[in-house]
Amino acid sequence: MNEVPAHTSPPINDHSLFDHAKLTTAIATCMYLSGGYRGNDVKRYRFTLLSGDVDKIQAFINMSRRLPDLIGGSLLVNRALSRATSVIGETLGFDCVIYEGGGGFLALIPPQMKEELKDKVTEAFLDETGGGLTITVSTVEVDGSELENFGAVWGKAIRNMRHLKMKRVKQFPTSLEPSDVPCDECGVRVAVYRDGNYLSSLNAQVKPDVLCETCWRRRMLGRSAATVRVDDIAGKDFHGFVAVLKMDGDHIGEILDGTRIEKELGKTMTPSRLSAISRLLHESSEALKGVVEKHGGECVYAGGDDVLAILPGLEGLRAACEIADEFKGKLESFTSMSAGVVLVKAKHPLYAALEVAQTLLKRAKDCGRNRIDYRIVVGTGYTSHDVHAGQDRFPNRPYEWDGFKQIMRDAEELDKLGLSLSQLRALMRISRDLKKAGSFLKRQVGRGIISYEDYERLLRLLQDNSFPDVYEIFMLSRR
Repeated sequence: MNEVPAHTSPPINDHSLFDHAKLTTAIATCMYLSGGYRGNDVKRYRFTLLSGDVDKIQAFINMSRRLPDLIGGSLLVNRALSRATSVIGETLGFDCVIYEGGGGFLALIPPQMKEELKDKVTEAFLDETGGGLTITVSTVEVDGSELENFGAVWGKAIRNMRHLKMKRVKQFPTSLEPSDVPCDECGVRVAVYRDGNYLSSLNAQVKPDVLCETCWRRRMLGRSAATVRVDDIAGKDFHGFVAVLKMDGDHIGEILDGTRIEKELGKTMTPSRLSAISRLLHESSEALKGVVEKHGGECVYAGGDDVLAILPGLEGLRAACEIADEFKGKLESFTSMSAGVVLVKAKHPLYAALEVAQTLLKRAKDCGRNRIDYRIVVGTGYTSHDVHAGQDRFPNRPYEWDGFKQIMRDAEELDKLGLSLSQLRALMRISRDLKKAGSFLKRQVGRGIISYEDYERLLRLLQDNSFPDVYEIFMLSRR
């Protein structure tokens, strides 16, 4: 049924018979539990959209010093969200869960059950996370006629969710008593567990990690799921680099709220279409995990349109290109992805690398989307502030994907142009002086070291300021 279109009207068959039947079942369930059939007037039937969105999800996941903790944070979010939606599924049937992914969900429920389910969903989520991560749950009640314009109803639900999040009382850390020991991971909750498998340095002394309830659950999940360490991943790269890769789908919010669908396809968002998009994003995330594994990396999370992964050095840049193509292909070129990638040594603080990758991703988005921004960092003191401070060194970044793929191809072919490594280094040193660099290349042509075609190719790289980027990736690929 997933392959059978629900209708054949133009311009596009954008959801399946399965999605249509699933929504029909959800509507029938709500009608039955609300008193059954009341005639053909759809205004006589009431429905409630129950939606949930995890609070500060990125901050929670990124609050990690080690790869297992990072993976554990992602798994804990997924488990808590799955448990929350299971409350709805076990009460009404899983057909009533229209959308789940990316840290949120949407369900269609009978109005008389909204307070009960709202409380149970919140309780289940908090119970799974130990209270260290919260979720905002919103309800919007409509009649049957309003469901015909689901895009407007869905937009109302989104606005209501934003309003509730803005109204949330800021949760300040609980004051610790002088006798309390703070958690080594989050630093704000009381430590109740001792982990001798990891050792932290404190005042030049080594001691076991002490963790709060939430961070302990995160670590246990991560320990059972993580198959490699950062050092293992770095060992797969000749130069010992690891790549922190963060990617995000472009304009996904406009797709989910129906704006892009109406603008480009002339159709309104419906629950069936939202369910189809949810399933498509889930299938896409599974494919993206496979790309990360293919390149020797560890996928921290790939949910909806978000990807966070740790890969061996140069493979991180190669995987980014492949993930962008895979995602675009899965969504039939309807949207694209942007990426931020930072290559660091294994000893570089993981939380700092995550912040840099996030900053690079934001730059790629701000500069027009469908782009990649990246940095290759040798030292350990590089932070997100340095991304902005050193931008003049990389005038062409972020690159559009086609441009970056050309940079990768040029880097692969650089050693085929006849110049020795010492000559390439010399060219790199004078690359900002076009007159001097041009004279240097002409001498190599005169000496018969490079052809005139290669001279023109290298000169083009110098003129458009891309030679430093090509050279940097070329050096990374050398053994």
